[in-house]
Amino acid sequence: MLQTELTGEPIVILEADPLEARLLRQSHPDTFRSGARLISDDALQERACSLARSLAEVDEGYPFTDSLLVFKVTRHVFLIVTEDDSDPGITVKADPPDSDVLIQANGSITPGRYLDRHHWISVRPGPDTTVTLVDELVRESYDLVVDGLPAAARYRLSTDSGNTTVDGGR
Repeated sequence: MLQTELTGEPIVILEADPLEARLLRQSHPDTFRSGARLISDDALQERACSLARSLAEVDEGYPFTDSLLVFKVTRHVFLIVTEDDSDPGITVKADPPDSDVLIQANGSITPGRYLDRHHWISVRPGPDTTVTLVDELVRESYDLVVDGLPAAARYRLSTDSGNTTVDGGR
């Protein structure tokens, strides 16, 4: 345990993956603070689309309806953007244990719409929806799809020299 230099109060520094860190911050808001930026209604969809477009081998289109923009990697869906001003949001693929925890910890996340509710989650703007959360969920969804691809397809994606993040590098 460390002592803070200013107050002399004991603190604990934890190293956690982003999902664990977010859950810790949400369950103990007075203990764990971060400089997370909240995301506005229209920025949620724009941010998700920008990140998805920066990933390797991504195609987009409207295969279901004019109000659902679908992003695919090698013909497999990883992101659905609801283009309805009255109900802005995104739907992403998630591991069932992670999705259960996220749904319980975040009022802006619900079981996925349009697809298998155990493997997909929907994210709406809200007090717990941050830029970091959106980035992590879109990237995790993409990675889950890529991890399920045949080895040759994964190799092709890993050797693609395209930009892999909105901010310019992984």
